[in-house]
Amino acid sequence: MTLSDLHRHLDGSLREATLRELAAGLGVDVPDEFRVSPGMGLVAALRCFELSLAVLQAPAAVRRVADEICADASREGVTTLEIRFAPQLHEGASPAAIVDAAAEGVAGRAGLILCGLFGEDPAVLEALVDVARSRPAVVGIDLAGGPSPAHAHRLRDYSRPFSLARDLGLGRTVHAGEGR
Repeated sequence: MTLSDLHRHLDGSLREATLRELAAGLGVDVPDEFRVSPGMGLVAALRCFELSLAVLQAPAAVRRVADEICADASREGVTTLEIRFAPQLHEGASPAAIVDAAAEGVAGRAGLILCGLFGEDPAVLEALVDVARSRPAVVGIDLAGGPSPAHAHRLRDYSRPFSLARDLGLGRTVHAGEGR
C-alpha cells in the first residue's frame, strides 16, 4: 500500500522529547501544554511554530529533526514524504546551509519543499529557487502563510520565482486561500 504525506512541516513535526531537549539546551521555556489542535485557526497555529522554530536555528538541530521526521513517517507507514520549511527563518546559518542540513537528515527518504512567506520580498523566494537549483533533495517551492491586505507584495509579484522553479522542473504550491 502507498501512503503519501506531501505536507509535513519541519518546524511542526518535532518529537516532544526532541523539542524539550533542544529547548533546554538553549534555555528556551516550553509550556506544559504545547500542542497544535484541530480548529485552533491559522494565526494560533502559526504562533506555535514560533517556539519550534526557536529551537531549529542550528544546522545540527535541523538535520536531527529531518532524520526523526523520516523515521516517524516510516513507522506510520508513509511511503512518500515531502517536508516543507522556510530556510530563511533559520538564522543560525545561511539558507543554503540549512537546506543542506535538512537534505543530510532526510538522506533520500523525503523530498524538501522550500517555502517563501506571503509578504516577503519576492527576491527571497527567488533566492530559494537558486538554492534548489543544485540540490536534488529539493522537489518544490511554496508560498506559505496567508495573504493580507497589509502585505506590500501581491500574489502576482511572485510570478518570476515560480516561473524559474517551473523551468527547473520543481513543483510549486501556493497557500492562496489561507487566513480568510
